[in-house]
Amino acid sequence: MLYNIISTVLWIIFGFAVTYLKTKTDIIANAENLIVKAEETYANVKKGGAAKMAFCVDNIMKVIPEPFKIIFTREMVAQIV
Repeated sequence: MLYNIISTVLWIIFGFAVTYLKTKTDIIANAENLIVKAEETYANVKKGGAAKMAFCVDNIMKVIPEPFKIIFTREMVAQIV
């Protein structure tokens, strides 16, 4: 009985960890693509750094699953970008 409870808890933790790492990897991959797109989109804008950052962060936040938005805040995503 105790073995089943411990096994279940470990599987839940493992599943959460795998999902977390996949989400973080997806964020980094999306960030790379969005930075290139932002550079192209805001190429003619003077001092467009803030607009580029907002563009990237906004689009990445749309991809993050709701439960992980507690972990991946806008500030954390901005640091990744």
